[in-house]
Amino acid sequence: MARPRQGEVRDQRVNVRLTVDEFVRLHERASRAGQSVSDCLRAAALAAPGLCGRCASGNALAMNPATFHQIRLLGASLSEIARRLDGQNHSTPPELAPLLADVREALKAALMRHDP
Repeated sequence: MARPRQGEVRDQRVNVRLTVDEFVRLHERASRAGQSVSDCLRAAALAAPGLCGRCASGNALAMNPATFHQIRLLGASLSEIARRLDGQNHSTPPELAPLLADVREALKAALMRHDP
């Protein structure tokens, strides 16, 4: 794959979990193509607009990036709260259940607005 044009920086990351078999197959495929694993994955992902059912419509990435970022931060915060509660063997605070219900509803509403 060609290098990005001057001024374009590839500073965004996507993490993918693979089985050992998938990992080996991916490295072999990239090696046979004379590409890095990143270049191989990038080329495959960007060349196939119908790679998955949700991507086929073209609306999978239509969510406002700011909204997506806020949802991602919310998830990270909830994960941290759960980790700390679990690490300290505290019982779940009673106000947490209604808060989580509100969060679920807000997420459903945000996803419904952007679902094809």
